[in-house]
Amino acid sequence: MKIVITGTSGSIGHYLARHFGLAGHEIWGLAISPQKRFQQECEAQGISFRYSQANIAEWPQVSGFSREVAAAWSQLDVLICCAGVQGPLGPGMSADPLAWSTNVRTNLDGTYYTIRAFHELLLRHAIPRARILCLSGGGSTSPRVNFTPYAAAKTGLVRLVETLALEWSDSTIDINAIAPGAINTRMTEEVLHSGPSVVGEKEFAVATRQKREGGASLARVASMFELLISEAGDNISGRLISTPWDPWETLSQHRKELAETDIFTLRRIVPQDRGRNWAVTTDANREATSTAPAKLNIAVLGLWHLGTVTAACCARHFSVVGLEFDSTVVANLKLGRAPLSEPGLDDLISAGLAAKRLDFTTDLATACSHADVLWLCYDTPVNENDESDVESVLAHLRRALPHLPKDTLVLISAQLPVGTCRRLELEYPQLHFACSPENLRLGKALASFERAERVVVGVRNDAKRALLEKLFAPFTPQVIFMRTESAEMVKHALNSFLALSITFINEIARLCERVGADAKEVSIGLKSDPRIGPNAYLSPGGPFAGGTLARDVVTLARLGAAEGETLAVIPAIKQSNDLHRGWAFQRLQSRFGSVRGKTIAVLGLVYTPNTDTLRRSAAVELCNRLLTAGAAVRAFDPAIQQLPAELSAVSLAPNAGDALSGADAAVVCTGWPQFRTLDWPAILPGMRGRVVVDANRFLEKELKDLPGVEHLSVGRTQ
Repeated sequence: MKIVITGTSGSIGHYLARHFGLAGHEIWGLAISPQKRFQQECEAQGISFRYSQANIAEWPQVSGFSREVAAAWSQLDVLICCAGVQGPLGPGMSADPLAWSTNVRTNLDGTYYTIRAFHELLLRHAIPRARILCLSGGGSTSPRVNFTPYAAAKTGLVRLVETLALEWSDSTIDINAIAPGAINTRMTEEVLHSGPSVVGEKEFAVATRQKREGGASLARVASMFELLISEAGDNISGRLISTPWDPWETLSQHRKELAETDIFTLRRIVPQDRGRNWAVTTDANREATSTAPAKLNIAVLGLWHLGTVTAACCARHFSVVGLEFDSTVVANLKLGRAPLSEPGLDDLISAGLAAKRLDFTTDLATACSHADVLWLCYDTPVNENDESDVESVLAHLRRALPHLPKDTLVLISAQLPVGTCRRLELEYPQLHFACSPENLRLGKALASFERAERVVVGVRNDAKRALLEKLFAPFTPQVIFMRTESAEMVKHALNSFLALSITFINEIARLCERVGADAKEVSIGLKSDPRIGPNAYLSPGGPFAGGTLARDVVTLARLGAAEGETLAVIPAIKQSNDLHRGWAFQRLQSRFGSVRGKTIAVLGLVYTPNTDTLRRSAAVELCNRLLTAGAAVRAFDPAIQQLPAELSAVSLAPNAGDALSGADAAVVCTGWPQFRTLDWPAILPGMRGRVVVDANRFLEKELKDLPGVEHLSVGRTQ
């Protein structure tokens, strides 16, 4: 493997460079000071080591370093960020909290710069999944007396890792933060030298024990890095993992816990550690940082995707009753079975039931009579024209409202049009209404709920703000308050803007296909402009589907018509996307002239990975178009065991290999990770034709070097 390690002049980075070098990997180190002597030692031991000098806190230097590496290496498999990491009283730190904070922020900025600089090179990795491992000093897993600036800044690194993991959930890069624990190095000596009056009695006692027992060995820390880089660490991402006390040898046996928690160690779970409540621990704030459930009774109305996720996540921290009028759904939920597939959801429901903090009922009085908050979470149904059935949701809500105590807060997260809260306030003046737009992502719903960057809340009564802050405290560091109409409009505008971005880049992509440009390269150029930014929804590929974005586009278009406001851009979004929905079919038609008599393998049927919903799936629409045009369709999806009646003419294969065998072409419709691990060199010869239609370039790396493959993607000519 090719590994870049920053901070190789420090004790941990130095050790890791030697450790992985002796294992036969190519190492490129970065340090602020010369390392000629270390390089000579490595050469004498047969270690492939080179180094560069740069200050990670200076973007031009880090960017120049990445260009130097990219000029020599065509790929990068692992990035280990050790530069600038120190313990609470490491070298260069004084007892001045401002000095701590400055040093740690240098580390945080430098880590971000390093990840940003090497991101593109990491996408060209030789191993199945690239790794970024960010060393995080002490203070990341527990509040520390006298270390508030240090701990808060260090937690920023963990937050960065969490955020990037969520944003890159569809990529082949895993990123984690690693707290190595107290290693018996010069940091321990400085803690002992400073004394308990400066570092605190607890820290001093820990350092004393570490000095006596030898602390964590660097070899143990290196073995932890080695394990995470190995196959056992595949798809473990966005976690803070702590050593030296965790049994790393059993890490691969704990994938389930890693998938379900935001910050994880094999010893403990600390979901509140995100920089909130990181003050000097006193009797006054000890209750605020406790992991015990807060005294808050929540009724969640509507138990499909949004409602079950909301109820299960809230039951970690509060007393929750889920209310649903479908007795079958409630009966299954009482057995720990969610009404749809969502990774980790069944287990989280079961945990809430076992802890007696979660229950489900069809009885209105049971759910509502003691509720502090009634949280409306129905998934608003849409028809084939993407129009919302608002009245069906309000009808369910109106059944529950008379059973609430006076002054109860009703929080609306169901996708309802702007003006709904005002309308309900007039109908039920004895209650209070607020709006918090939902922000779920199918297949990643637990993470998006429990690690929200921010939550938008619209509320008219300022007296209810404290209750809302208490409700959202476990899930986000930032609650943005505004008037209810503004919060309702945020959801419409946000989804419409995302839809606009997708349709914009896809129109650019279709032009690129005509003129010989590559839309992915164009996208990189656009995102490099700070006015647009690297996280913009500007990746060419398939159309938006599922109905979520389209619903808000249609809602705004209808709102404009109702208010007599002429809109031009917003109605055109859906028109453009509807046109793009035919891209895969048209590409097949243009390739073969006609698909009649051809056998087309469709890989993936569900709307998005890690779900089992076919609702508004673009793959289902493609299958129907292919069948109508006279093609034979064989499909495989790991989440689908039986096809609905509308797809009765489709042959459902038991595995991807059977679906592809003898096919004239394959279409990748859902980005299931297992499609990347197929033995494509062995599978392709069994196909009648080597045409792979892959709108999102999901299999780019797997297919690019295979001879004779026609890999057709949005935004480029073949």
